[in-house]
Amino acid sequence: MKKIILGIIMALFVLIPTNVLAKDKVTVYMFRGGDCPHCEEAISYIKGHKEEIPENVEIITYEVWENASNSKLQDTVAEKLGIDTTAEDYGVPLFVVGNEYVKGYSDSSDFMEVMNLANGYLNSKKYQDLVKETETEMLKEDKDLKFESNELIVEPNKTVTIVVYSIFGIIIIGFIAMMVFSRK
Repeated sequence: MKKIILGIIMALFVLIPTNVLAKDKVTVYMFRGGDCPHCEEAISYIKGHKEEIPENVEIITYEVWENASNSKLQDTVAEKLGIDTTAEDYGVPLFVVGNEYVKGYSDSSDFMEVMNLANGYLNSKKYQDLVKETETEMLKEDKDLKFESNELIVEPNKTVTIVVYSIFGIIIIGFIAMMVFSRK
């Protein structure tokens, strides 16, 4: 009987997720326009193919047509990346990963290019979150800026999931222990 209880306890620990929170996380930033059809197409593709996005990659969007602070952030980041903000092909969507970017969205190959950049940074120590650094610098200079961003795909918090599984496991172990000891 002790072997059965020990086996159940071991099985519970195997079933409990162990990858709590990733240490290395890469953020993909998408600067987008509210009614931009290319942006909407990209967002629709991303949401429909979220299983292709690595676990340690998050996608954050900044709407730049209605939010002047977000627009200023896009322009500042673009200038740091060497993008000509007066060029005819400058606009949205603009994807930024580390110190690299992808302009526009015409089909899934553009998003695959973005994911290739993100995957390259996942396996590299060279990742620098240029957008976050720029945002921080800009807020130091101008406290009135109001950046608004949204995480494109929101997954359940892994820590909460682990706690829930652990509590559930403890309850199951408690019931098994009650059954074993109530027979005596």
